[in-house]
Amino acid sequence: MSPSTVSGLNQKLYERIEAWRNQPIEGEFAYVSLDGIWLKRSWGGEVKNVAVLVAIEVDQDGYRQVLGVCEGTKEDKESWRDFYVT
Repeated sequence: MSPSTVSGLNQKLYERIEAWRNQPIEGEFAYVSLDGIWLKRSWGGEVKNVAVLVAIEVDQDGYRQVLGVCEGTKEDKESWRDFYVT
């Protein structure tokens, strides 16, 4: 695949991810689980540790759904506050 083809596919994927991230959260949930994990991210030849924050809900029928995912700089109170707002 050419670099321009990969770039075009990535752009389409990023647009779909952003649309998903910004959709309203509706419905009733039996419970919501919040968690974070530290990962190493390589970008432009540089490796950094980043926190990935995740909210997962379980509906009344027991099915799980990811409500939101956000890459933060830390797994601290401020990053979680920003996660809730966005």
